[in-house]
Amino acid sequence: GDARAIFIAGDSAGGGLALALTVYLRDHPVEGAKVAGVCAASPETDLACEGESYLTRRWKEGGGHQCDPMFRDEDPAASSLPQIHKLLGAPGDEGSIHPKDPKCYISVKHTELHDLPPILIIVGDAEVMLSDSVDFGERAKEAGSDVKVSVYHRMWHTFMQFSEGCGAPDAAPLQPALDAQKEQADFFKGLQDKLLKKS
Repeated sequence: GDARAIFIAGDSAGGGLALALTVYLRDHPVEGAKVAGVCAASPETDLACEGESYLTRRWKEGGGHQCDPMFRDEDPAASSLPQIHKLLGAPGDEGSIHPKDPKCYISVKHTELHDLPPILIIVGDAEVMLSDSVDFGERAKEAGSDVKVSVYHRMWHTFMQFSEGCGAPDAAPLQPALDAQKEQADFFKGLQDKLLKKS
């Protein structure tokens, strides 16, 4: 049968897709597909790549704890654009979509962000895409939506994937990744408990 409520989660581009799907379903309701909560980890929300963290968090050898080791290009925004143009079309091309068009759901930061279900965003403060999370959260809150942006100190892009260690045979689990997973689980469990009390 139809689910009474759906929880959605994703990270990186998948986190952006989770948020985009949520906004799309608000605008184009589908019977039996009511989104009741979203957790997006390190989401990509701005396909214009204009956030300040694309500059302030880019990798620099010996650059300290606020450099993202997952993005090694000198200009992470510029290196992302060719793939984005494959998706949206290059600027000026016939049929291309501007990433700041409010109807470009996949560049979800630029859409209308009112009337969304509860959202938890988990992000590291060393991430190149930190601005994607923080700016989305601010815009959604201004629109009246219930959003929490949880920023983890010294963590890089998709750090939650390192809950079992960082690759070495004797690597210990990354505690902030475990903490973030628990925060995600508690978020969804809390929403589930509220739904069950209403039923």
